[in-house]
Amino acid sequence: MIASITLAITLNEVILALLLNEVSCAVLDISREFRYHPQLSKCVHHVPPNQ
Repeated sequence: MIASITLAITLNEVILALLLNEVSCAVLDISREFRYHPQLSKCVHHVPPNQ
C-alpha cells in the first residue's frame, strides 16, 4: 500500500516536472534561444540561424 502511494507521488512529480519543463521552455522560447525538443523531452539551447 505504502509503495503504491510512493509510486503515485513519484509519477506525479515526474509528470509535473515534465509539464514545468515544457512550460518554462515555452516561456524561454519567446526569447528564441531555447526550444523544446520532443525526442529528447527537454529544453535545448537553440541559436537562431541568422547569428
